[in-house]
Amino acid sequence: MNRWTSPADVRDMLEKRWKRGDFLRAVLEEESVPNIDLPYRIRLSRPSSREMTEHFDDVRRWIETIRSFADRRGCDVEWKTVDHRQLGRNDVPIALVVPTIPHVASIIGAQNELESFRRQVTQLLSRLPETAAWIRSRPFDLLPLEDDLDRLIRFVEWMRGNYPSGMYLRQVDIPGIDTKFLEKYTGTLSAWLDLVLPAERIDRSYRAAKQFEQRYGFSRKPDLVRFRLLDSALVPAFAGFADLSVTATDFSNCPFIDRGVKRLFVVENDISALALSDTPDAIAVFGRGYYFDYLAEADWLAHLDVHYWGDIDTHGFAILNQFREYAPHARSLLMDRETLLAHRTYWTREPRPFRGTLERLTEHERTLYGDLASDTFGDNVRLEQERIRFGTVRMAVQGTTLSA
Repeated sequence: MNRWTSPADVRDMLEKRWKRGDFLRAVLEEESVPNIDLPYRIRLSRPSSREMTEHFDDVRRWIETIRSFADRRGCDVEWKTVDHRQLGRNDVPIALVVPTIPHVASIIGAQNELESFRRQVTQLLSRLPETAAWIRSRPFDLLPLEDDLDRLIRFVEWMRGNYPSGMYLRQVDIPGIDTKFLEKYTGTLSAWLDLVLPAERIDRSYRAAKQFEQRYGFSRKPDLVRFRLLDSALVPAFAGFADLSVTATDFSNCPFIDRGVKRLFVVENDISALALSDTPDAIAVFGRGYYFDYLAEADWLAHLDVHYWGDIDTHGFAILNQFREYAPHARSLLMDRETLLAHRTYWTREPRPFRGTLERLTEHERTLYGDLASDTFGDNVRLEQERIRFGTVRMAVQGTTLSA
């Protein structure tokens, strides 16, 4: 008993299908939706012959509950006549038939969602019919857009008729649309623009939402590279500045060698980079994790003595591996087994270790990386560079000067 389908069970089944978006997709009526046929039939779990004998009063109440629920909700009931040896002939409900999507919405309390969806579908498809595929694949993403839908459509319409060609998003002059608004909706706008714009207007080498400007022809705020001069003798060649931030383009084009630079350190931790000093002919570049695009055009890098100093953990070696794509001759600094073991009391845990294959490491680096990745020293061991004793750092940096 009590395995019989109840009105609450019906609501739960419909709500699960609703949350999957199947009923909203069916609203489009442009293609069939798998397993959604209207009227929508829900098979009922019903009493067995034995249960009808032993719990006949409960069965009658259950039948009346289903009948009453169907009447209140405007649904139909499919019946089956059961011939029972003791009870005679009885009509038992075997399925509940929900005639339309509005009936589904009424049963689960989603009438407002349905009406909002219909309004927005009508508005969006009347102006940007190409977005039908997006609605079909992500119907619930449309629902929160109602208050801003007109502005979103107007921006896409503007893009369809205008070529940004190097302008900044800030320069888009459409009433009611500002940079903050566009930045809030780059994901949605990217999905629509990919469907609306011709292929030649989209640079697919850039990711849609995260590199929105580059993907659709806008200029973006230039990346800045920060570096410090570790030798005071270099300062006059850099207009008297010892700590500079320049665009990635300017950094790549800077004649560092002509200005006396012979040694370059990439240091991931800012305070560690600030603490370095008194190193002849050297500069320290403030690292930014996996981002090294600013070195793509720096041909002069091949002529410098280059060192990379990052954390001793799996991502530290993964970043070093990526850095060597731009500086194959780069040597790691303080990323060795001896340094790790000498600072055991400073170990912490790496939150999400990297487990991939790294092809650009030296034999010793690869062995240490493998031990970290396989938890040879313990679970997710890491030694962050700022935890290394500074006397050890000073000696290591001096050692690069002697070996240069």
